[in-house]
Amino acid sequence: MGPFVGTLLAASVAGGGGAPGPAAHRNGGVCHRPGLPFFLLALFPSYLKRLPEAGGWLGRVKVIIGFVVLAASLKYVSSVDQVLQWGS
Repeated sequence: MGPFVGTLLAASVAGGGGAPGPAAHRNGGVCHRPGLPFFLLALFPSYLKRLPEAGGWLGRVKVIIGFVVLAASLKYVSSVDQVLQWGS
């Protein structure tokens, strides 16, 4: 998450002026979204009992999420490549 948050912070500083720009608002979203499921489960603990037990399905979920993270990182590197023009 460091590269994403760093990019958003740099964009908010580069905007100039005293007021935080839209990048600061996106930064708040990036920081709060990962903790949202934990917050909601803390508010409604009865839903914890409804969650399925960990098993073989969890291994498949981890692999799928790993590929999603890999695709997001490749997209990020591609965007940086377009801006910095490493390929040309």
